Amino acid sequence: MDYSGNSPDPAPPLGTETLRLAAEADAVLSMAPEDPALGAPGEPAPGAAPLIDPVESFRPVVTGLVGITCVTVLPQWELNDQERGELSESMSMCLAQLFPDGLDGKYACWFRLVACLGVITVDRAVKNGGKLPGIGPKKPAAEPAPEHAAAQAA
Repeated sequence: MDYSGNSPDPAPPLGTETLRLAAEADAVLSMAPEDPALGAPGEPAPGAAPLIDPVESFRPVVTGLVGITCVTVLPQWELNDQERGELSESMSMCLAQLFPDGLDGKYACWFRLVACLGVITVDRAVKNGGKLPGIGPKKPAAEPAPEHAAAQAA
């Protein structure tokens, strides 16, 4: 549609020469033998790596992470098995969209990094009473006063 609000002219009809060339190309392609090395459409060629189902590749990892998260971080939410399963499946589908080559794909290292950092972070928060530990140099532990020094002063 142009800016005046009028519809553009329909595409001009194909010329007879164009139609003849298209018919000739179709005829040649229909006579060509099928190449078994190429395999059927949507299937890998024989000897090629199988097609990856990224959802399936992420499912076991995500299921484990969801289980750990529910036990260590969200026990008060009391997620049931059905909710955990749906959460795992949804997360697997989202990850498959972000990383279509699955766990062995080009960008899956980022998933691994985030998952690893998440597990470490949760572990440290659980060990620190639900709070993240501080950042920076560790404070030296206060040395207890020796008991015998207090006895000598008396």
